[in-house]
Amino acid sequence: MKRRYLLLLMMMIGVYAKAQYTFSGTVRNSSGTPLSGKTVFVKADTTINPKLLPAFNLSDVTDTGGKYSVTLPTSVVNGMYIMSSTVNCNSVLSTKTYQYKGNNIVSDFTVCITPAPTISGQVTLGSGSTAASSAKVWLIRIAEDTIVGSITYYKLTPTDSVIASAVGSYAFSHPGSGQDMLVRAAYQSFSANYSKYAPTYYADTLTWPNASWLPYTSTTPSIKMRQVNTPGGPGYVSGFVVVGAGKSTAVGDPLPNRLILLTDTMDKVYGHTVSASDGTFSFSNLPYGTYKIFGDVLGKTSKPLIFTLSASNPQSKFITFQEKSRTFDPMMPALGIANTTQANIRIYPNPATTAISIDGLQADAVITIYDIAGRQVMPPATLLHGRLHSINISTLPQGHYTVQLSNNAGTSSLKFVKQ
Repeated sequence: MKRRYLLLLMMMIGVYAKAQYTFSGTVRNSSGTPLSGKTVFVKADTTINPKLLPAFNLSDVTDTGGKYSVTLPTSVVNGMYIMSSTVNCNSVLSTKTYQYKGNNIVSDFTVCITPAPTISGQVTLGSGSTAASSAKVWLIRIAEDTIVGSITYYKLTPTDSVIASAVGSYAFSHPGSGQDMLVRAAYQSFSANYSKYAPTYYADTLTWPNASWLPYTSTTPSIKMRQVNTPGGPGYVSGFVVVGAGKSTAVGDPLPNRLILLTDTMDKVYGHTVSASDGTFSFSNLPYGTYKIFGDVLGKTSKPLIFTLSASNPQSKFITFQEKSRTFDPMMPALGIANTTQANIRIYPNPATTAISIDGLQADAVITIYDIAGRQVMPPATLLHGRLHSINISTLPQGHYTVQLSNNAGTSSLKFVKQ
């Protein structure tokens, strides 16, 4: 009781001192780094001060140097208790109490910061435990883009990448709450493992729509990179990647660096590649069998195309991927499966502007020209063997075309580019 009366007397004596002072300080983390954007609260400690003294509640936000400053109100008197607080780890307030003595008060804070959730794991080769050292791992943000009818479309954005360590480990800090993420591992083109293991998402899938999303919590998604099966064989697959309708560039323009994957019907991987600068791609040394071909382009779906290679049809050529605003689907023109038996036939120049020349025919043949979508663009004509033939293409639009030559010796398909 005596202490409380003494405190009250001191306050009454100091009530006439109207000078204003500051309550300031610096907020740092446990490593000594100043923290910006931290809110510091300064208020009268009503749990200690007599009830007749005024209450106040002020705050300031630290600047880039971690500093804050509050000007105390003129109602503050000597002997009054003032408390400051800021949020520490796990949303707990760190609080300090001071007695005002008619001068500035400095209150510094050292706070721990709740670490962001981490995304870390191991990358291994195939189904074994061998580390996928030096594989590149991407962190990809996935967000809702738009809804059309009952279908939700997503926008995918790579946000970070690291190279897996010698033991195949990788780690990212989660970029923020409210964001779902994907992780994907792939070898770069200069790696000896590039053709041996396909790009693979967590959990061990080849395409982003089938990958597992990572929530805003610490997770340990490990990836087993899908091995490429290489038994060898006479089969061959090739095609183009072009701009489809709904894009800003011209329809039919070639698209490079699009990932194409080839599997069997049991999803065993037989190859992966990216389209070249002219939009072309190919797979060789394939055994006969039934295959699925599809792409993986972030934010676009790709419905697989199923086809069969056999002794009578060892080649699947002119498969065309059209990249549209939402899809990346392959299609096969009617001439896509061709048994090429006339190896001496050649077409030149390629690219061409006004005409192409064809020679090497061993027998009379019917020539038909198709565009990249498999549509016939010129009437069929008969070419006589043993002659050099010139075909006028000046009226054709720029783009990729296929020449089909048919006679008793078989069917040959050759491609050319009109500039």
